[in-house]
Amino acid sequence: APRALVARALREAAARAPDQDAALAAVASGWLRRFVEEFPEYGPGARRSPLLGGRAGVVTEHEAGRLEPAYGHFGFRREPFLLPDRHHWAGAATAGLGARAAAILARVEAGTEGVEVPQWDASAALGAWSLAVGREPVGYGPARGGGVVVSGATSMTRVQVQTLRPVRLPSLLRHLGGTTFHSSLARLPGSRHPGEPWFWTARVGFEPHPRVQLGINRASVFGGDSIDTPVTVENVAKMFVGILSRNFENQVIAADARWRLPTEGVLPATVYFEWGSEDASGAWWRVPGHTFGLLLPRLGSAWAGGAEVTRFAPHCCGNPPWYMHAAHPGGWVHRGRPLGHPLGGEGWEAMAYGQGELLDARLRVEGRAFARRRTHEGLAREQRAANLYAPARAGSLGGSLDAAWRLAPRIDARVSLYRDAGGGWREQSLRADLSYLF
Repeated sequence: APRALVARALREAAARAPDQDAALAAVASGWLRRFVEEFPEYGPGARRSPLLGGRAGVVTEHEAGRLEPAYGHFGFRREPFLLPDRHHWAGAATAGLGARAAAILARVEAGTEGVEVPQWDASAALGAWSLAVGREPVGYGPARGGGVVVSGATSMTRVQVQTLRPVRLPSLLRHLGGTTFHSSLARLPGSRHPGEPWFWTARVGFEPHPRVQLGINRASVFGGDSIDTPVTVENVAKMFVGILSRNFENQVIAADARWRLPTEGVLPATVYFEWGSEDASGAWWRVPGHTFGLLLPRLGSAWAGGAEVTRFAPHCCGNPPWYMHAAHPGGWVHRGRPLGHPLGGEGWEAMAYGQGELLDARLRVEGRAFARRRTHEGLAREQRAANLYAPARAGSLGGSLDAAWRLAPRIDARVSLYRDAGGGWREQSLRADLSYLF
């Protein structure tokens, strides 16, 4: 969400919470203090300085056991293969210049892998709309474990346009309620995708009722050197309106919904789902990918939790396999990570998650535990790729832990742990950083 909306929501929560619950009020005011400390331009009587909030510190990352996803399918499929272990140390700084209507933000790291700019963004706003260019993640959907279309697991250099706040559509469309829009356009690197094809995403969200949010998500890989069909205005226009061509693009589409149940008097709860398909006729029902989840946002004053189940149906009936395509052999992958759900296609995942805001929100903790089963029925039956990681990785148990601790005013420590292990293999990672906020 745009930071201005986050700031507004935190101010409202901090103002309303004391009338409802003293413990909840401490958490809400802690959230607001942390946010303003990190982004001082949104504090009361914010200074007019062009320097926006930033941070500087050290970061270390360690990865072991990660696979490069499968490439292609049918006769030219290349199986997943093990990547070298990675150990990285760097000094890092994030800073920004601008005002609320325009800003430039960048993160720079200098260390064992050289000098990099892993994230940057330049944006300008006009009314309810914002235009931005930079390198940031793009993810859609309500699921905690990752979206069916795009999950935001990796940053990409993109141009994007989005609404900064919900807008009302005219005439009968006003009954859809507040409407939001986001769209981005990027190129996928040529090391895996011949000719660097384009990657387009879009989401439209609606709120027809204060308790209900709906969304439609789409993304498409098109162009590049692996196809003969040229990128023309006509072909792109056909893709936008849903006229499909398997020799031009590979599309994934999904619909999602969130419903905040009327159970506040007993236990606040929200149910959500996302249901999607690859781009062929009938795949919506025959080969769907879907997530169903339950969120309990208030377990006591400081904790929240939930669970979700994700399943991608086996390939059948002439429909294409999930996240793979004959015309685009690089698949639904960017820089070695799935663009969609981390399961990678055919199979299922069951996940439970929880998060806590402790010590007046100075300590934030989020944990996840999951069981996964990656299957390859389609691969065995018709020599098609069915999952980006099968058959190298099948059943597994794993989890993650993320923590951020404000050790002292303007001193922030963060750590992220991940582990997924099955029969004869193990993938794990660690990221930690210590920063001073300025």
